[in-house]
Amino acid sequence: MELSSHLLRYLADASVRSLALVAVAGAAIALVRPRSAAVRHAVWMTAVCAMLALPLATLTLPEIPLRVLRADKPVPAVSAVPAPSAPTASASVTAPAPVRASSTWPQWAAALYLAGFATFLGRLMFGYAVSRRLLRKSAPARNARLGEAFTRLGLRPTDVIESASVAAPVTIGCIKPRIVLPVEWQDWDLAKLEAALV
Repeated sequence: MELSSHLLRYLADASVRSLALVAVAGAAIALVRPRSAAVRHAVWMTAVCAMLALPLATLTLPEIPLRVLRADKPVPAVSAVPAPSAPTASASVTAPAPVRASSTWPQWAAALYLAGFATFLGRLMFGYAVSRRLLRKSAPARNARLGEAFTRLGLRPTDVIESASVAAPVTIGCIKPRIVLPVEWQDWDLAKLEAALV
């Protein structure tokens, strides 16, 4: 019970902080209104990376104490339970109803959260494995027109590959991204090819 309550408090705190980061990123984009998709992508990517770093920062950074003002006079607690009255001779004495243990909703909420986390982590790992397999089965894209596009766009020959497994251009990777073109790209005109590469 104590572990699940602590986990729920931790998750609620991380959720509130993550929502604050998303609100700040959204407000920055709404105020500045950048035209470049790369700038908007960079802002959202920074927000996502900061959200992912929140748990580590919470565990490693020191806590900052926050003083809370206390009332001068303590407020007396009001009991909602009436005082027991003395039994009369005609009243029958009944045993009190058994008290159930405290609700287990924190355990259920923590289990539900962990199940969702495991599901999305599994989906992410599956997508990563599929994209790696796609990269392994792809071939380098070779064409004289690509050389012209590379020169204008500042791309390297290793940045573009082709695959029969994709129907539209797709980018795979974060650190070393690759552009995967469908095999029909050779029939495209130069303007369509450059638009896809951009």
